[in-house]
Amino acid sequence: MEFFRARRRLFPALQEEEVARFDARRNPFLHRIDLALFVARKGGEASGCVAAAVDHLYPEPDVGLFGFFAAGPGEHDTAAALLRAAAGWLAQRGKSYMVGPVGLHTTGEIGVEVFDSPEAIPRPSDGHRVSCRELLEGAGLSKLKDFLAYRWDCRESLPERILRVSERAWRMPGLKVRAVDWRRLYREAEIFAGIYNAALSTNWGFSPLTHREALALLRQYRSWPEPVLLLLAEVGSRPAGVLLALPTRSPGRPLLRLALLAVVPEFRRRGIHALLITVAARAAREYGHTSVELSLVAEDNGEVRRLIEALPGSQLVRRHRVYLGRLEKG
Repeated sequence: MEFFRARRRLFPALQEEEVARFDARRNPFLHRIDLALFVARKGGEASGCVAAAVDHLYPEPDVGLFGFFAAGPGEHDTAAALLRAAAGWLAQRGKSYMVGPVGLHTTGEIGVEVFDSPEAIPRPSDGHRVSCRELLEGAGLSKLKDFLAYRWDCRESLPERILRVSERAWRMPGLKVRAVDWRRLYREAEIFAGIYNAALSTNWGFSPLTHREALALLRQYRSWPEPVLLLLAEVGSRPAGVLLALPTRSPGRPLLRLALLAVVPEFRRRGIHALLITVAARAAREYGHTSVELSLVAEDNGEVRRLIEALPGSQLVRRHRVYLGRLEKG
């Protein structure tokens, strides 16, 4: 498909997993989405691409999404043409705003990496991400929200305050924390989706997770070559919280990414966040990890940011930006 040829031209290391995400037989998220793929050509070759999507479960009916945006450095004309095509397609479907880049839906990748400080000087290999920011802003899109990535050396001791709050949470009657039971995926997917939807419903861009989608995610995590840390907190028979940490590879050392930490409203402010962090830190050390990435955290999520920034040695390492464009209806 020409769309993937364009992406491979700009991203030579494109993985087969990305292609699979556009196959409705393997990706149940596509059943909720109307999707259009656009390719720009220059000199007979594919020079850029973008996807436009309408997520029918997205909470704001006047918002459409765009993602998988790619154009070469300095290709402002190509970028503008691609974004106009995506905007026109979304406007025809009644949308007033275009938000992205996101990976088909806001449960996936969010934003494009931006560099705002001397501490985050881009490496030569980051040139494409730098150009993406310039191209999106050059096409008239404006910042909507930033999402932050932190790095923490998990060999450091947790602050006494977090340990104290965690210990207090353990004394809550009926509380238990357990690993997901991979042998009972159908039931575990139901619990996972229930916690996800209850805990994140007020977050920006929240789109509810269906049981079918949760089941597909758990099957994906079960097949990873390295152990995935997926913990469920329950109080009696009631689901209370979830922690998901995914192994990745960082140059020179192993890295565990804390991708999800959520507690349902009923059980917040009882120390379950701190308890899950404590359990995850111990598990990371047992798995042989030396550092943990905590991402992506909305810049206005003060509660979680305060918890992360209290960890000794934690530092902000990346910033991902989501953009907004106003659409003109014909």
